[in-house]
Amino acid sequence: MPVRTSTLLAAGAALAVAASPIALAHSDRTATSPRSGAAVKTLPGSVTVTFGEQIGRVVSVRVTRKGSSTNYVRSYGLDKRNVKRVKAVLRSVGPKGTYTVRWAIVSADGHKQNGTFTFRTLRKG
Repeated sequence: MPVRTSTLLAAGAALAVAASPIALAHSDRTATSPRSGAAVKTLPGSVTVTFGEQIGRVVSVRVTRKGSSTNYVRSYGLDKRNVKRVKAVLRSVGPKGTYTVRWAIVSADGHKQNGTFTFRTLRKG
């Protein structure tokens, strides 16, 4: 009997861990700024990607304009005011066009994740 009880307890504990939100969690993107698909007047001073959970670390952020390989990011990292947000500071001037933001992170649970979103600028600036 003692072996069966310990086996059941171990199985129950494994099931509880497997079903817990932390074990199953990934840092899903919940918001971007500018909003994905948005049209903005000029290139913003920064772009952000907000996630549903804390981020472990930021691997990379690139912002490029369609038809160009120029990266408009000056610096990037976790937002100091929100551990669920990646912030990239951009160059001050960029031409009119469609921009793609590509990001890669490691979530707090250790999973590597990446994604993209786009926005467009209506004029140079």
